[in-house]
Amino acid sequence: MSRSKFSFKENKEKEKEKKKENEKEKKEKTNKKNIKKQLIKDLNKLYEQRNQNYDFILKIGKKLVPFPVNKSILISRSDFFHNLLRSEPISEYTIPNIKPEVMEPILKYIYTSQTFDPKPDLFFDCLFWSNFFNLDLLTEYLITKSQEIDEKIAFKFFILTTKTPKTIENLCLSSNIKKNILDDHDFFSNLNQERFLKLIQYVTDDWQRIDLKIFQTIDYWIQSQLKKNGFGLSSENYKKKSQFIANKILSKIKISRIDEEVGNKILDFPFINEEFLERLELNSKILSGKETQNPQELKQLMALKKFQNSSIIKEKLHSEKLLEWVDDKEFSSKMNLGYSANRNNFSVKKFHKICDNKNQTLVIIKTQDRILGGFTSKGFISGISGWQEHDRKAFIFLLENKSKKYHEPRKFPIKEDQIGRAIKYDKDKGPIFGDDLKINEEFKGRSDKFGKTYSPRSENRNELKTYLTGFDKYWEIDELEVYFC
Repeated sequence: MSRSKFSFKENKEKEKEKKKENEKEKKEKTNKKNIKKQLIKDLNKLYEQRNQNYDFILKIGKKLVPFPVNKSILISRSDFFHNLLRSEPISEYTIPNIKPEVMEPILKYIYTSQTFDPKPDLFFDCLFWSNFFNLDLLTEYLITKSQEIDEKIAFKFFILTTKTPKTIENLCLSSNIKKNILDDHDFFSNLNQERFLKLIQYVTDDWQRIDLKIFQTIDYWIQSQLKKNGFGLSSENYKKKSQFIANKILSKIKISRIDEEVGNKILDFPFINEEFLERLELNSKILSGKETQNPQELKQLMALKKFQNSSIIKEKLHSEKLLEWVDDKEFSSKMNLGYSANRNNFSVKKFHKICDNKNQTLVIIKTQDRILGGFTSKGFISGISGWQEHDRKAFIFLLENKSKKYHEPRKFPIKEDQIGRAIKYDKDKGPIFGDDLKINEEFKGRSDKFGKTYSPRSENRNELKTYLTGFDKYWEIDELEVYFC
């Protein structure tokens, strides 16, 4: 056989073989398409019949609408549900924040892989929850196919998500929308602490631009968190809880970047804590590009803020002196106004109910023209009347005497030989500091034995009898406040 004939035959065989392979490949593709069609058909059927074939319930939205589903499908089709359900022996799961009309098409996608174009008003929710459930292909589809991505949606999505597609990240980082996002109270008030920190970080260009609006936003967000968690917004409750929530936020703020308007109003915000104010004092730069505030004046303002709910302590010097005398960082950072005689009808019973078994206790009394009181590091107990308590740190004081032209605040420490008699417990009486300062069962004061337990500045008994209040026996109380931590 000639070489040319052999080559022709060989080529013919190759063509035949190639044709066979093409037909086989075509058949396989057709089979795959048919299988896929059948699979989609079966999955659609499974989705439509999920009310009959389910072993798991998703409770969706505020009304907890039940969505019966197949657990195996959720696990195999979504990384979120895979991580949640693979080892948890649970039969239901609640997602109260997603709308049922958003969950419906997303769940259908999980079952069938069929993408969808959401209604404009549901677009952001669908995009967010698609990303939340780790449905990457659907998320990409929504980003690339939909025309609904504007700067505001992009920025919200960026704040709310841990894993953000590059398209959205680039859009929101080059956007001016972050300047106006703080006007959307409904959005930021529902953020958790991590997301809220992320929002403030980006709005302030990584904590570089701290203006009054930022502090107002922080205040609004904290109030929304307290309301959400059921805390009553009494001033003391707000102060205590808000400072706890604000700690992480305040620790990130760059002191030197705070502008003049904030510096002038910094003490108006209840969530500002002592640690933050101390940073201001140490940094000594509240006003951007201007002379610093006087550190001594700032220290007095910090002290006065501790007594912001007091109807007695109104002067910076008085508040500063009290905290200086107590000299206890834990007390000064955690102190709360627990008892007010006016608010509690001058009741001894309520005094013991509120103030017993506390640690450090500061009692402040206002009479006609004086402010006086006492401090004990041990607190009071009503159950053991007559018991006297040892307390080396106890003292009594006279802050103000309006009967004199000039009066310097004075502290009277416990006498060395009287340390074991610093305070006295009596269930029928108010606070008692040794023999020197007593509140009786009728809520009247007596201090005619001043100088017996605590160290006076004079040894003249006649002078000491009236020294604290001007009266030698019982005297009326205008107000009595008790602080403890």
